[in-house]
Formats: sequence, structure tokens, C-alpha cells
Amino acid sequence: MGWAYDDEKPDTRVDLQVCRNNKIIAEFVPSVFRWDLKQQTGGYGYHGFVYPLPAEIHNGRDHTIEILFSHSATPLENSPVRISGSGEHRFIPFKTTDLTGERVLVLSPHPDDESLGCGGSIAIHRDAGDEVKVVFLTDGALGAQGRPTEEYVELREREARAACHTLGAEDLMFWRYPDRNLRCDTGTTARLAALLDDYRPTLIYAPSPFEFHPDHQAAAQLVWAGLQVSQFKAAISYFEVNTPFRVNCLVDVSSVFERKLSACGEYASQLTEQPYAKYAENMGQYRTLTLPPSCTHAEGFLWISALESGRGTLEKVMMQHVFPAFNTSQKSNPVVSVIVRTCDRPSLLREALSSLVTQSYHNIQVIVVNAGADSVQTVVDEFSPYLDIIHHDSAVRLSRSAAANAGLERVTGKYVALLDDDDVLYPNHIEKLVSFLESTGEQFAYSDCERGTYTWDGTALKLSGPKEPFLGVDFDPEMLYRDNFIPSMTAMFTRAMQLEVGEFDESLDILEDWDYWIRLSHRATPQRVPGLTAEYRCLSDHAHDFVHWKNRIYAKYEDHHPIETDGDAKRWARVRLDAIQEENKHLRQRLLENEKRVMESTGTTRYARNHLLWRINQVLRGLFQRSQEDR
Repeated sequence: MGWAYDDEKPDTRVDLQVCRNNKIIAEFVPSVFRWDLKQQTGGYGYHGFVYPLPAEIHNGRDHTIEILFSHSATPLENSPVRISGSGEHRFIPFKTTDLTGERVLVLSPHPDDESLGCGGSIAIHRDAGDEVKVVFLTDGALGAQGRPTEEYVELREREARAACHTLGAEDLMFWRYPDRNLRCDTGTTARLAALLDDYRPTLIYAPSPFEFHPDHQAAAQLVWAGLQVSQFKAAISYFEVNTPFRVNCLVDVSSVFERKLSACGEYASQLTEQPYAKYAENMGQYRTLTLPPSCTHAEGFLWISALESGRGTLEKVMMQHVFPAFNTSQKSNPVVSVIVRTCDRPSLLREALSSLVTQSYHNIQVIVVNAGADSVQTVVDEFSPYLDIIHHDSAVRLSRSAAANAGLERVTGKYVALLDDDDVLYPNHIEKLVSFLESTGEQFAYSDCERGTYTWDGTALKLSGPKEPFLGVDFDPEMLYRDNFIPSMTAMFTRAMQLEVGEFDESLDILEDWDYWIRLSHRATPQRVPGLTAEYRCLSDHAHDFVHWKNRIYAKYEDHHPIETDGDAKRWARVRLDAIQEENKHLRQRLLENEKRVMESTGTTRYARNHLLWRINQVLRGLFQRSQEDR
């Protein structure tokens, strides 16, 4: 996707050619609306385009294509474009992942599965200071072969303790279910759910559902079922013991692999049957196939997030992760669900959706909520080839909050964002916020935006003056209780946190986003990601009584204010100004001392300029004083 216009004739539609190996392979006309380019160039606005790559490019090789103006054969900026036709990264990782920093639970069907399957990772977790609990599910008694059963079971448990000690894990449990008879039944599931609620792990290791041993299969089902029943959710790392399968996470265990082999060696009773340690060593080497030479051994896992592990069936998730070639909707980056609220303004909806088409981040779920009476199906159909759209057309007119809640009900992505039909996002908006949240692990972030004041004539917006940056301030919890400095289109937060906080307050006709940010901020500190990534469009002829609704917010959160307000926003603001005045006494004293030093060295004075804040404060205090007296 991209955009194109002729600098010399911005109002003239252009034809484009796509060339490969100096041959024209396609011709088309840009047809996606770009409001920002219309503002910049004065052009007709339909400068954007989406060009679907032909099938022959997806052949595993690299290709170079050029996009040219047809009339002049002049390449567009950033053309030619080099495209990788390789999709192997969808099937196997090409880099390792660090899974430390978690509270770990390991479910081992038999004593030795924990060392063979994830022994290196256990050692890495313990070396990093992570808590690790290992639960051995069965007694492994069928290998006794004529020896006393209890004696053999105790032998295997001694071997397990020695092996785990080598890996650094000392917190062990032995549930002693009969060997080859582990069941994912109601009783076992309830027992595991109780353990999850008590121990509260954030990462669970268990054998994969593709293992051929019935106890391994039952353990895979058990962890999934236990998370459905438990009040606590955790990520899962399914490991491989006797059956290699397609993994999405590789952990470099080179530095601890000798310890893993030593732990496997503690199971002398099992090594007489099969050279399991040798198999584990070969698997560890095989898993380095796509990794740098510095990695000599790796462990492979199918990692499933805590959000995903608590939803759907295990079979469906396995299909999505293990067979991505048959699941075209599955993408490597997390899904961002964007709720687009619209109300009887199809032309504005078209502009908002255009700004989503041109995003540099592609894994977007768009939820269009029509809160008005007029159908927007035509607009939705126009963008459906380019966006993954869910369209909710309400039978009745919805408030802003109700429309947002209708969108939340349909969210499936890891992250949630809002976009009203009268706002637009710049192309880097979603990628910038997702990159920040993914790299930091934060749950709530917001960017900066421009603010433009418009008039609406019923069919189009008209800019009333130049656009200016809107606030752009770092998060301040006290300031958020006074005013909203996070426009709705600039925010992105995790679905997991949204599920904890709940829905928007439908008693609020407006400022519902402000109220929601306050509630979200009780769970996680919003993080500002500086940079203009959106346009906040304000209508000059709005019909809302903002003072009334602001006072509703003040009254709702009066217990959170640093003083008792009795619902009186003016009194609260006046007391806050008094606090600022007290702070300024100290600042003025320091300024006077500094001024004295400046005068001694230069003979000049800057005091009048430096105490401007104090004079402004005095004026504001006077205004609030008179307001109180008038009451």
C-alpha cells in the first residue's frame, strides 16, 4: 500500500504502473481517500492505493518491483521496492526468546519428562531467580517389572528429586495418579484449578497434545481444562518429549545444557530401557536449525498467551498455531481491534476507514458500530477487501458509551483502540503504539495528536483554521482527575486489562472516554509515546454542555481528589491554586536569590519575566474568589 500524486498537478487523477524485470505487470488508479494528503496538497484526496501482490511473487524468492506514474514513467518515492517472498518465519522462529521473569509451574506426566522436555528452561528460570514448582502427575509404576511397586515408585521419586536438584528446582509435588491412567476428568481438573488459584503461576510448562503417550496427551488436556475452571490465567509452553511438532518459541539452553544432561542422567532406572538423554541431546541440536551458530542447543515450545489459553477449545488453538498454512487469518503480530463508532456520517466513516487501510501495521480487526439510523453497509463493503471488518448495525440509535460497549463485545485482539468517524489516524499510529506495548510489556499507552477545529455542513467537514498540536503531556494522575488530556483516538490498551475494568459508563452522554481512562489508570499507569500520530477533529458547533458533564465526572471521583469537594469543582480548583501559590512562595525565594547573583555578575534583572507564573496564578485566584462570592 502507498500513496501517489503529481506535485505539479495535485488535482489531477494519476494512473500508475507496476513493473517487474522492466515489464509492466499491472496498471491501476489510486482510489483510497487520504485526508492528510488532501490537506497538504489541495488535491482531490483519493491519493492512497492498495496493490495486492500477484501469486507468482510468493514463491520463496526475493523480488523487486517498481511503481511508476504512467504518463511520465517516473518512479514514486521509495520505489523500487524489494519484497521477500519467503514465509518460513510463519512456521518456525529464526530467533530465540527469553521466557524468564515468570512464576513457573511444570506439569510432568512421569518422573523424567520435566528434564527431557524443558530441563534447560527450568535451569534458566532458576538461575534468573524465578520460582519453579514441578508437579509429577503419575507414579510411573508400570516400569517396576516384578519389583515391589511401592519401592519402585519411591525410587523414581528419589531420581526426580535428584534431577530437579541438579536443575535448581526444589519445590516438588507428587500426585501419584496410576501410570498410563491419567485422566482429564472433573476431579483432576478441579485439583489442578485449586493449585492454580493457590500458586498463581504466570507460565505453565506441559507436554504437547501431539505426544503419543496417553498420559502426555491427558496432561496437555488437563492444563487447558484447569485454566478454564481456575480464576487465575497463565500462559502455556507446550514442550516435546517423544514427538517433535511445529513450535513458535525457541529458548537457547546452550549455557545450561550440560546440567540438563546431568539431570536426565539421574534417571538411571529409565536409561536402562532407552537412551532418553541421547534423544534429548539430539533434539536440542536439531532445534538450532534456524538459529545462529552461537546457539548449540535449544528447546522448542508452542507458547500460548494467558489471554488465548482461557478462550476457545484446545483443538482450535492447535489448528491455528500448528497449521498456519490453513489459517490465513493468523499473523505473526498481535491483533489490534479498532472500534470505529459512526453515526449518520458515511463520508466521514470513509475517511476514518481510509486511515486504517493506510496503516503500516496490518494485523487489524476493525469493528464498525453504526450508532445512527442511516445504513453504512455501502461504505463497509467498499473497505471489506482491504480490512478485516465486523459490522454491527444497531436497530436503535446508540449513545457514545453504548456504541463503544457494542464494539467491546466483539473484540478478539490482544490490544484495543478507539476511532470515531470524525477522527483519522496517521499511517504509523498503530505500529508505533503496538511496538511500544510489545517491547515494554505495558498495558496502556497513548500518543500525541494534532487538533483541528471544523464545521460540519451535513456532508463534509471544513477546517476553520490551522491545526495545532494538542497538549502532548506525560501522564499525571492528578491532572487526569481535573481534565482529559488523552483524546480517544490516541489510546491503546490491552484486552486483558479491559476485561478487568469492564464496560464504558452508559450514564455518560459524553466524556465517557475520560471516565474510562481514569478507571484504566487504576489498573496500570498510562504511558505516553511522544509523536503526532493522529488528528483530533473538533466541531465548533457542538451541542454538548461540557460543563455539566465535567461536573458529573468530578462528582463521580470526588473521593479520589486530594481534598473534599462536596461536588463543587470550583472550590476544588481554588484549593488547588492555593497549593500552587504555596509552592510558588518557595520558587520565588529561589528566583530572588538567583536574581541577586545575576545582578551582581551582569548588572541586569530578569525578575519580571521569571515571576510570570506567579502573576497568572494571582489572576486565576481572583477570578475563582469572585465566582465563589457570586454564589
